[in-house]
Amino acid sequence: MGIRNTAYNPAICRRNGTATKVLQILLLCACIFLSCNIIVFNRKVATKYRAYQRAIDEIGQQQHVLNSTTTVTRPTNDTADNPATSPNPNDTADNPATSPTSNAVAKLPEKLDELSKLTKIREGCKVRVKTNPNQQYEPTKGVVEGIVDFERQEGVVFATKIHGLDVQVIQVIQCICLFTQAYNRKVNYDIVIFSTLPISEEWQKQIREAAASAKVIVVVDEKTLEQQLSELSEEQLQALIQRCDDVESIDQLTWGHRCHDTGSHMPLAYTWMSEFRSKQIWSKEVLSTYKYMLWMDSDAFCTKEWEQDPVAFMIRNDLVMLYGNFPYGWVKFELPEIHQIIRDVYGKSLCGVTVDKERKTFSNTVVEDWNENIDQNKICEEKKIPMIHGFMHVTNLDFYREEVNMKFYDQYIGDGKFRRSRDDQGAVTIPAAMLAPERTWSMRDNGIVLEVAHNLEIDGRERMNRRSVEVTKDEKVGCGGFKIRWHRLVKEWNLLDQEKHFVARDKVIDANMIKCEGLVKSPE
Repeated sequence: MGIRNTAYNPAICRRNGTATKVLQILLLCACIFLSCNIIVFNRKVATKYRAYQRAIDEIGQQQHVLNSTTTVTRPTNDTADNPATSPNPNDTADNPATSPTSNAVAKLPEKLDELSKLTKIREGCKVRVKTNPNQQYEPTKGVVEGIVDFERQEGVVFATKIHGLDVQVIQVIQCICLFTQAYNRKVNYDIVIFSTLPISEEWQKQIREAAASAKVIVVVDEKTLEQQLSELSEEQLQALIQRCDDVESIDQLTWGHRCHDTGSHMPLAYTWMSEFRSKQIWSKEVLSTYKYMLWMDSDAFCTKEWEQDPVAFMIRNDLVMLYGNFPYGWVKFELPEIHQIIRDVYGKSLCGVTVDKERKTFSNTVVEDWNENIDQNKICEEKKIPMIHGFMHVTNLDFYREEVNMKFYDQYIGDGKFRRSRDDQGAVTIPAAMLAPERTWSMRDNGIVLEVAHNLEIDGRERMNRRSVEVTKDEKVGCGGFKIRWHRLVKEWNLLDQEKHFVARDKVIDANMIKCEGLVKSPE
């Protein structure tokens, strides 16, 4: 048997030392990985525990409320606005004459189960609105003094447009009622509704009832579809016929016909609305006496009482545009033609519409002088143009009615009728970016959080219908859009109302907003 040589060998020691260091590094990495996973796991457990604790606390609170004994009526205009006349759950709590019967007590578990279910769905479906704590709302700061939130300002109008079918009238009644209770009951601004088709007197009566004491003006288009078509040249008519589905002659065209345009395939009714809002609206006589227009699409629905005043903020800061969301789509088709129109009208190149670092204003927008003699190599890159979301904004009408801007709208629409590619979003974005980017501000990024629902989004930002809630082991409930959520909240509100839990009730739906209970009928 040979004897193993145990003498010192430097090469072997160096290899063993290297291996040891590698092993130590691997062990260190493993420890870090395990620590991170433990932290993440602990956070998840803590989050679930807090959610569980909230649910337990709310159920306990509801159980406590169910032992209350007051009688309640739905709030009227007087009780909703006057705390002195609001029902108080303590007023009759010790009055035997108002105590519940034994039969009512026997049904409490069933009611509690239903209430707990609705509460769980509401909490699970709650849209998490993203706000920046550094972007605080300034209720007094501004360049114009004496403008106070929720005080009526001169020269302000609310405006929207519909096609005019019954389903759209139902929609605008819902929109106006919610807007009135969320905001306009405090300031009472005039309301202008543009409609392509006539609206019956009965419908107009219901619109006025929804608007409470505000003045309502319904303006029907001066020209029918047939009259608009009769004014087109033969070349324009043929171009339109070729774009529209299943149409061989102009006599076959109706508002419902879908027509192809660059990047879209929309009904004539929709494309006309886009054109109206891009060009015709600025010269309407009915708006001539107003300086500020709060525009909301008729399918934009207020979800709560507004805590900030966007109109007062607009006037206080001398803005030309206060928008709800940006960007929302781009002007990306026919870019060479549109940029040429911009250069011809404004004598400048639009090199990029950009917000500042805090996303509060358009102040980082790049605009450069232009003329035909400029070296082509020195012209900035004219990119696709991000657009202001058209569903809601406050505009300075005097600015948008300026002669240079009216010239832009005229060329922007041009000879093309009923086109979606040249829509209102581009028409409000481009003048503001070219002439007053530093006076074009964001609502949300300046602390104005209104939470208006539109197309299954809140303020054009957070999605509403991406989730479902697991109510029990065997039952899941989809959150849905505005209508589904509203009717579920009304059901919860009524249960809390029956059980005299007024504080929790009015957190579900505001005491004023609930007045629109029977008017929320518009499809999702």
